[in-house]
Amino acid sequence: MTSPAGDLHPVQVERMLPHQIQAAIAARSVVYLPLGSIEYHRRHLPLGLDGLTAHGICTRAAATTGGVVLPTVWFGTGGTHTGYPWTIMTPTAAPLPIDPPGQHGGWNHRHTPGHPLWGIMGPDPRTADLHQSQRLLDQIVDWVCRQVTGSS
Repeated sequence: MTSPAGDLHPVQVERMLPHQIQAAIAARSVVYLPLGSIEYHRRHLPLGLDGLTAHGICTRAAATTGGVVLPTVWFGTGGTHTGYPWTIMTPTAAPLPIDPPGQHGGWNHRHTPGHPLWGIMGPDPRTADLHQSQRLLDQIVDWVCRQVTGSS
């Protein structure tokens, strides 16, 4: 669904009118909450890379399956990133505001074999082939959509 201006049909709550949010939730009762930290990723990448990526994935998934996307929650915890410039992290011992149950008890386990994106990205996500980035993005969005719709 596109407007005459070519914009995607709104799924981001900050861009929607109240009646649009109500209609979207009535059609598909799903609310996406992107989560990402503010952390240094080297000089060539933005500090908000994780949250921007999460927001993009959630927006594409909501445009596909329905539902709405809340603004990104900029939150990071622990790890070895706290020593880098411009990085904002809470101590590792601090609880996440949202910690869904799962094999590892939370969101912060992308680099372990039990994480659902492990099989998509391969044994080490840092070795992803950038020429395959669109295919990788499509696979991740497809995986998120299957989680929402319950299809295999």
